[in-house]
Amino acid sequence: MMYLRISGALCALLGVFLFGMWLTWPEFPYNRSGFPINRRFVAVSLNGQPFNHERLPQLPSLEVRRSALLQLRAFGSG
Repeated sequence: MMYLRISGALCALLGVFLFGMWLTWPEFPYNRSGFPINRRFVAVSLNGQPFNHERLPQLPSLEVRRSALLQLRAFGSG
């Protein structure tokens, strides 16, 4: 009877652990800081001055993507 209680408690703990990991898995290993990953940011001004679209046809951008487990890569144009 005691082994049944211990195994039941272990199964309950395992179930709670797996449920918690399921809830947090998409964000947990990659984004602990809260920085938005897989989004593109486009600069529209610099020091309060808007960019000149005639001289600069493509606006500067920044994008951070995950490339592998716990590895991030930054891309952009300037």
